[in-house]
Amino acid sequence: MIPFLKSIARGYASRYSDLSEICFLFPNKRSCTFFLKYLKEEFGRHVIVAPEVKTITDFVGDLSGKIVASRLDMIFMLFESYQALQGKSSGFSDDEQAKDFESFIGWGETVLSDFNEIDLYLADADAVFKNVKDYREISSNFLTEEQRKVMAEYFGRPDKGDSGKFWSNFEQEDDENSEIKRKFIHLWRRLSPLYDSMKEKLSARGLLTTGGMYKSAVERLKNDGRGALPYKKVVAVGFNALSTSEMVMFSEMRDFDGYEGYDAFCDFFWDCTGPVLSAGLNSASRFVKTNMEHFPMPKWAMPSLAQSSCESLPRLRVVASPSNSAQVKIAGTLLSELSHRLTSKEISEAKVAVILPDEGLLLPMLYSLPKGMGNVNLTMGYPLRLTSVVPFVRQLRLLYQNRRGKGRQASFYHRDLRLFLSHPFSLSMFGTGPVGFLIGYIDKHHKATVTLEEIREYSPEAAAVLDFSELDINSENTIPTLDRILVKTKDSLPSNETGMMKTKLEIDHIEIYRDALRRLGELLQEYNASPTPSTIFRLADRLLASTTVGFEGEPLAGLQVMGTLETRSIDFDHLFILSMNERIMPMRARTRSFIPDSLRHAYGMPPSNYAESIFAYYFYRMISRAKEVTMTYDARTGGGSGSGDVSRYVLQLRHLFAKGVLEEQNWKFRLSGKEEYDPVVRKTEEIKARLTSYMEDGENAKNFSVSALNTYRECQVKFFYQNVMGINTDPAPSEYIDAIGVGNILHAIMEHLYLPKDKRKRFLKEPVMMQKETIAGLLADTDSLRKLTTRLVNSLHFHASEDELDTPLTGAAEIVGDQIINQVKRVLKRDLRIAPFKIYGCEIKERLKLRLSSGRTVNFKFAIDRLDEIDVDGEKCLRIVDYKTGRIKLEAEDIGEVLDGDYKSEQVFQLFTYAWLLGKSSHGVTDKVRMEIYDVPKIFLNEENLPMIGGEPVKSFDEYSGEFAEGIDNMLESIFESDSFLPAKDEGMCSKCSLAMLCRR
Repeated sequence: MIPFLKSIARGYASRYSDLSEICFLFPNKRSCTFFLKYLKEEFGRHVIVAPEVKTITDFVGDLSGKIVASRLDMIFMLFESYQALQGKSSGFSDDEQAKDFESFIGWGETVLSDFNEIDLYLADADAVFKNVKDYREISSNFLTEEQRKVMAEYFGRPDKGDSGKFWSNFEQEDDENSEIKRKFIHLWRRLSPLYDSMKEKLSARGLLTTGGMYKSAVERLKNDGRGALPYKKVVAVGFNALSTSEMVMFSEMRDFDGYEGYDAFCDFFWDCTGPVLSAGLNSASRFVKTNMEHFPMPKWAMPSLAQSSCESLPRLRVVASPSNSAQVKIAGTLLSELSHRLTSKEISEAKVAVILPDEGLLLPMLYSLPKGMGNVNLTMGYPLRLTSVVPFVRQLRLLYQNRRGKGRQASFYHRDLRLFLSHPFSLSMFGTGPVGFLIGYIDKHHKATVTLEEIREYSPEAAAVLDFSELDINSENTIPTLDRILVKTKDSLPSNETGMMKTKLEIDHIEIYRDALRRLGELLQEYNASPTPSTIFRLADRLLASTTVGFEGEPLAGLQVMGTLETRSIDFDHLFILSMNERIMPMRARTRSFIPDSLRHAYGMPPSNYAESIFAYYFYRMISRAKEVTMTYDARTGGGSGSGDVSRYVLQLRHLFAKGVLEEQNWKFRLSGKEEYDPVVRKTEEIKARLTSYMEDGENAKNFSVSALNTYRECQVKFFYQNVMGINTDPAPSEYIDAIGVGNILHAIMEHLYLPKDKRKRFLKEPVMMQKETIAGLLADTDSLRKLTTRLVNSLHFHASEDELDTPLTGAAEIVGDQIINQVKRVLKRDLRIAPFKIYGCEIKERLKLRLSSGRTVNFKFAIDRLDEIDVDGEKCLRIVDYKTGRIKLEAEDIGEVLDGDYKSEQVFQLFTYAWLLGKSSHGVTDKVRMEIYDVPKIFLNEENLPMIGGEPVKSFDEYSGEFAEGIDNMLESIFESDSFLPAKDEGMCSKCSLAMLCRR
């Protein structure tokens, strides 16, 4: 069996010695190239003048003699026509019109698509867009004879009531959708004059839509007949569904008399082989079989065509992928296996192809190709929106659009700035170091907005890019400014000589975007447009992001990577088809249109299910002559590619055409199975050396803390990663004040209220007496409390300078500030009940050297929120107070549970450790210490939150001090003496652990 195109080349090489006056027509460029290759092989060493080989689009373009207008040109012309119909001045005389244009773009492109189809299918625009008042007159009577013929052949006889059914929906005006209907009719009435105006503007410039070009070609072929073509023979190869224009052109050429020695003037070749397409009429073959009836293939070519026919399906394999992106990894692995089975010649002769129905997988696929594949040819379209340049420009737009102030006084929202700085282009332009320092500054100061001067301090290059002063002076500077930024971006990327493939592609993408941007600038000048910079940014975003990047290489050598449309008429031995998911293969039914199916059917235009039949043909033709076909699909249910369902073509193969033959695989990727991975961390010599820092003095010394021991008792492995290896598990800083921040501010306020500056953060030998009158005064002075709260929020959260501490809080910070004030008042009311009392310190911070039972001395640091002396049942009692703004856990069955890491006893361990450390200090504090949690959000006047052991409140540490001291000594010794760090006993804790990815438990 030989390829379809080779069989045609063989037939013409054997029948004609001179092909110079023959024109071969193909549906795409790639099939042209492959045909010429096969033709050269058939003629061998014989020297001939090559025939004309063209795509149908090029053929029609030459025949019409006109140029197709660009999408951007047509959008601007259509808008100008629309403005005129609305009674408005043309162009963009003010920014309001520019905004109108921006909203017009979306539906304007839909209108252009409809206008294009009307021309392509030779429909009468006046009839299609008939006034709703005359809907009863709308019927198939408006169809031309050519349209009737095509409709009868492709879609069946039109129903004369179809259009009436559509418009009858608009008869009742008093229903809930009447306003929508009114707007639709308002637009519909303008479509016919809009079509005429658009045609006039295009004609005045010598331009056409693609559909208009086909319509013009049909008219010329009808008027001039055979003389319109400079060829003695035309051969149409490999087409499927034909538009009305193509149908008429083929009919005209079929009926032309042939030149002497060339048989018929026009030959037709249809590819309809394989058990699926050659079976009875089905959706995949219905168009091509209809074409075969009306445009028969030449009988003399049947012997050569028989060499390309096939009667059985290839070896078929379908692979279920665990994710969308994993498909490229699967394909890469299978390609690597194939490369070991094939000779280098088989690969180099373009016999292996990867088909990508989802163009978004193009770059990931290229990066996943195995090294042994040799040359790779890429020929397909790639949306510019999927490249790095479009999101980069979009981030610039958001920075400009959302900024506060203008010129050099501008400031930017931190999230917009962070996203922009994190873009690979920004990192390349400004350097990872300056960007890292700038983001660190934003995080440290919890900056909601960042000024241009602050940016300049860390990165003058970034400040220069974000200085939009020229745009504020004159909006005409927008496109030149954006172009300069793109040039700077391109220049910052590695050169082609040293850069990776990704960098080379990115440079190409930037140049393509710059070209489109220049054309947008020219059009704005041409139409005398002066919109604001924000509008220009949005126009660039909307108009240019949908531009397609065309990749085209040498299609005759190496591995072929292509989209579905590029496979037309070409055959490969080994196929890898990715994204075999519903709504991707086949693609979604149709693009948006204002013309409903009922009217489409009535006027000979393709209905919404038209594309499904076309793609069915593409798929089954593509696999018909292959030896091996591997298909992959995203097997996730919900949230996956397309609909999350496998393609209907796989289901058809599974249950109909390849039942019992289709090989199915289910791939899963696992880094390591749970049963194979031991989360225990063995203590190597290096780890033991790191632990000695807890016993050292100097710069490298580390200190144990209550939170560190709490971590150790809950999960030793987490202690290892966090406290021994120093891995930071703090959440990313936020502009908003989180729960930890609220707690820190509340602690500071209480310290400032109760103690003067010189007595803070230390143990007081001479305590401060807090009288009821003092606390009552603090409660009553809300203004002073609010001022203190403002200063501490600005200091602790925003890290403001001294002269900025009184800056009023706004937005979320103001709301949280009010919340903190209410919580502080709750504490004061509680303290008012127990006053008078003595305070021995607030936020007491101390470091100790502790000698363990083994003689080992370790470093320890601790901070106690408050140490006071209160009256309990007439007896003076020293008390440790810990403020909590979150959930409290104060229960344990026994002291062993406190030491063993039980979740419910977290605060019990914390309070007991504070009391134990206080006793070890040099302040002469005994173990007779009371311990209490102030549950600030829910604090009540008469409620104490004491540690609970065995269901009983612990009123003094000395009840358990001996047992606890022994237990914590053993805990500290085990850190140094045991052979390993063990994971948490309760695996349920692992689900919320920030280090779970390291542990992999």
